[in-house]
Amino acid sequence: NGLGISSGGQYAYTVTNNSSSKTLAKHDRVTDTTTQTSFTLNSPVLRGAVHPITGVYYFASSTSNNSISLYAWNENVTPQDAVQVGTLRPTSGSSGFGSNGDMAFSASGQLVLVADRYIYSADVPDELTSSTATIDAKQVHDMGAGVQGNGIAFGNLGHIFVSASGGGNRIIEVDLPRGVTVNST
Repeated sequence: NGLGISSGGQYAYTVTNNSSSKTLAKHDRVTDTTTQTSFTLNSPVLRGAVHPITGVYYFASSTSNNSISLYAWNENVTPQDAVQVGTLRPTSGSSGFGSNGDMAFSASGQLVLVADRYIYSADVPDELTSSTATIDAKQVHDMGAGVQGNGIAFGNLGHIFVSASGGGNRIIEVDLPRGVTVNST
């Protein structure tokens, strides 16, 4: 789980999702090598994305008590390790997080999160310091009743594509700046 691809596609990251003993795998397409690093985390991993500007790999927990723990993989320390950088929570006026979901970064570095039928946006902290402080996640789109958003990615024109189940497996295309669902196939 927690698949993240770096800008330009050189690196792919993922985290195993078994008990508290996790393994982060980083594959380098240029050298065709994969490094694996073990670490301990007492939380399931559901979401992952790489910040397009900083190159930092972020991953997140499943939803618990209407919050999502957000972690960053700090490659600039020895030994490399995960650090919780905050806790995503829906802002006042936003709907609660669903249990399914994924996340991706926009080209400008804004975190976009899908949690079942809703899409949220959030600004991640600049520093990779340990924190459980709230990171506001504002609801920016509702894909409709019964939708279970499972995966999210950006396409051309800045549109968001969500793989969804619930009411039939499909891909939903969202024009977020206009706040409209463009297509559902």
